[in-house]
Amino acid sequence: KKKPIAITSIAVLGDGHFLAASRTDNKIQMFKTVHRITDDNGSSDVEFVRDFRGHSSGVTALAVLDKKGRFLTAGRDLTVKLWDSRFDCADDSNEETMGNVPEPKTLLATFDNPDGRWVHSVGVLHEGSFVRPTDEID
Repeated sequence: KKKPIAITSIAVLGDGHFLAASRTDNKIQMFKTVHRITDDNGSSDVEFVRDFRGHSSGVTALAVLDKKGRFLTAGRDLTVKLWDSRFDCADDSNEETMGNVPEPKTLLATFDNPDGRWVHSVGVLHEGSFVRPTDEID
């Protein structure tokens, strides 16, 4: 019997119109919130935008890094990954691979856990505090 897939974390990205959800399989999914106006009143829905693939096993946590749409994920594959959700959502043309998993252009960095233990959670202490003032990232 196949195990059900569960969502492990949900976070609001960027300007609040996007949501990211990490899952117990190896996916992170991004959704866009859509406000619909009807005759009676408005309602909100979510529409699927894209998958972020790069973990080789379950994603255990997700944390927003900054207001620019970057976020961190942790996985049972003993890694923490840095993502950028701002890239073209239709761009899946990157031919490079990480093992048998295509490497998306939205994956900015992978940090291996030298202790050999999987990471249960990730967090950001202060927006951008790990970047030196002399670093130019945007």
